[in-house]
Amino acid sequence: MGFDKHWKRIAELDNTKELGINDSKVRNFGTVGTLHQLMPKMRNLSLERNLIYSWEQIIHAGTELPILEQLNVSYNRLIIPEDLPS
Repeated sequence: MGFDKHWKRIAELDNTKELGINDSKVRNFGTVGTLHQLMPKMRNLSLERNLIYSWEQIIHAGTELPILEQLNVSYNRLIIPEDLPS
């Protein structure tokens, strides 16, 4: 795709319902409100093989995207919290 086509897709992100951002070195989702502002209609988000390590980021995504049905975070290195109840 040409550069113009990429910018058009980014500009239309607020209407996107499915998106795959795989192998892109995503580490976090930014400040509170950013995800909802960028992708309010997101239902299916794939973030395979990125740098997400915190379960807090997964919770962040879930609260920012209230109509999200599927979130794929396979092959990230999520750390198990030390204070996890047994």
